[in-house]
Amino acid sequence: MKTIVPFSILLQRIVALLFLTFTTLGFSYADCMYDQPLKAEEFAVGVMLSWKTSSENDNLLFEIEKSTDGKDFVRIGSVSGSGNSLNIIPYRFLDVVSKEAKNLYRLRQVDKNGNANLSAPTVLNRKINNALSVIQLNPESIRNTFNCTVDANKDFLLKTTVKNAMGEIISENSKQLGAGLNHLSVDLNQLPEGPYKIVFKTGSEEKIFMVWRKAQEPDVERNIALVKNN
Repeated sequence: MKTIVPFSILLQRIVALLFLTFTTLGFSYADCMYDQPLKAEEFAVGVMLSWKTSSENDNLLFEIEKSTDGKDFVRIGSVSGSGNSLNIIPYRFLDVVSKEAKNLYRLRQVDKNGNANLSAPTVLNRKINNALSVIQLNPESIRNTFNCTVDANKDFLLKTTVKNAMGEIISENSKQLGAGLNHLSVDLNQLPEGPYKIVFKTGSEEKIFMVWRKAQEPDVERNIALVKNN
């Protein structure tokens, strides 16, 4: 009489066999469970990547990798992990250097022992044709000057407006940009401490950033926050 092995027991045997095989061959993987897989969202300022973990075990960091063909990936940055956790933890990373029509992103999660695991790639086909791409920003909290490096796809006139928390215009000026990289500086030295809105506008394209003018250097520098894109 033929004995039928329940599927649950068969599955357990397969998992045990795979574990034994990987252990014998010397393979090990970083331990991290995702509550939300890697997601890419397009903004005029760049591509915002986000993901969430539901558990982490000795998680050191996430390396963000990018490709345009799905074969050759390059490291574009990293985000520190949370070590050990059983809570849902959100993560974000802004790719400001993103002008290609198609981008593929993936995470390389690394634990404290150097073990690593690659996430499935996520694909983003860009729809926004930026006349102005932000390449580099200084922190959200600043003392005297807001600095920004942008990449213009052609020559055009850029209007810069500074507004206070009430939406009142503090200053306005225009600058002719040339195609390629341009450095922009906005002087906030004479303004009192507090929040300010900096608006870069050319034609119908507008980029708005919120900054905090501080009298002293901040202890912790945070990523710039995108407020609105028209």
